[in-house]
Amino acid sequence: MATSKVKLISRIKPSLPEKWKGGKIEKIANYFQTILRDYHMVYTDTVQYMREHRLKSSLWLSLLGTTGALIATNPSPPKDNYESQLVEYHNDIGVVGDAIKNPDSLNYLRQMFGAHKDCKLKFNNLYLVSLVRLDVASTEVDLFASKCKHNKPHWKEFHKSIKDVCAFGHWINLEKAMIDYDVNPSEWEK
Repeated sequence: MATSKVKLISRIKPSLPEKWKGGKIEKIANYFQTILRDYHMVYTDTVQYMREHRLKSSLWLSLLGTTGALIATNPSPPKDNYESQLVEYHNDIGVVGDAIKNPDSLNYLRQMFGAHKDCKLKFNNLYLVSLVRLDVASTEVDLFASKCKHNKPHWKEFHKSIKDVCAFGHWINLEKAMIDYDVNPSEWEK
């Protein structure tokens, strides 16, 4: 049956007026006919393979469907979500007394809040995850440092500029910094 469909597709040839034959238009029509035939053969081979290997193909289709659903629903929050979380956590740690503040949490929040204030935080939404990067200079101000290509990090050192990652709606480093933010580990050493 598959060969009869291929023969049917190969028989479908656009009929062109006599003045267009042998020219560019006929070559373009032949090109698209070849592409159509190739895609039809790939489709029939794929369907045949899926019928022979039902379990494997069902696993792949479910994986593709799940990935497509995740991309369609876009679980990565936008820039505003990170900024609101940062302000909320900054207010939470501000309520705690100085003697019992965790210095690691305080330093992380101060660094991120300062970078946010200087417009050095860059957000990249990669559909399944979001990245927060610390840039060399603000791109909102037209300074030399923000335009010079030599100031940009090399692609091998790109991972060093990543400060936070969001997966499934949770900012990993921000939430990790806020664990025990009201417990000072050096408080009882005295």
